[in-house]
Amino acid sequence: MSLTAGIDVGSTYTKAAIADEDSRIVARSSCPTGFNFEKAADRALLLALEAGELRRDDIGYVAATGAGRYMVSFRDLAITELTC
Repeated sequence: MSLTAGIDVGSTYTKAAIADEDSRIVARSSCPTGFNFEKAADRALLLALEAGELRRDDIGYVAATGAGRYMVSFRDLAITELTC
């Protein structure tokens, strides 16, 4: 299974959504960002994986957006909010 994760690292909340090959959302999460953007992105992704009963290995691609998008070291792509 190859899934895509989108992570929005905002200044207040960080959100993650995981989509399947048909662009259907299979899991999502939201958590407070705090002061560490990288940690917040990792936590949001982990919560989404748990919600969807998925493994990190199931994720084939990660896109990040938001104020902390460049702090997500495990991203494949950083996208501006306007593009999203």
